[in-house]
Amino acid sequence: LYTDLDKFCSCKDQGKIQSTLGITITHGKNEVSLSQEVQIDRLLHRHDMTDCNGREIPLPSTFKLHEALEGEPLDAEQKQLFQSLVGSYLYLTRNTRPDIAHPVWMLACAMANPTVPCLEAALHLLRYLKQTKSMKLTYKKSSFAYLLKEFANDNIQYNPLVPTGFSDANWVAPKAVSCNLVMWQNAALLWTVRQ
Repeated sequence: LYTDLDKFCSCKDQGKIQSTLGITITHGKNEVSLSQEVQIDRLLHRHDMTDCNGREIPLPSTFKLHEALEGEPLDAEQKQLFQSLVGSYLYLTRNTRPDIAHPVWMLACAMANPTVPCLEAALHLLRYLKQTKSMKLTYKKSSFAYLLKEFANDNIQYNPLVPTGFSDANWVAPKAVSCNLVMWQNAALLWTVRQ
């Protein structure tokens, strides 16, 4: 047995962390940014879509989950492709991409029995990720709420130095869906989409 803890467990300062688990971390003055651009590039390369056209929105405006679930079922190979894409999206949204949390939740609802419209929507989301791959979460120490500046006239009280939660619900989906977001230091800290 070790009696001297320093000999058993020695720690060494190796400087600021630059990346972990596919997340690139950049440090600035009074700010830290998290990005998964490298992971998105790998995903595009894996699915041979590095040259695809980007999209401005995560899912087509015409996509309706209940209608998509009634579409033509996918064959085994297409089903594997769909499930692989959605699994990758779940990883991205959990780490640094709250903007795709709701679309990924919708696609995940079709994991057991995906259809052609669901696969088309999943590929649309990949094109959106290509268009927005440089997006990142930036935690910046400031007393000014950058994200809500356009609502300043609506008397919204938000202090970026205090974790603040926001919640909304969608009653149009086949089942009610709630979305929750906790902001801190002008960026999303926690986010969930639940049925």
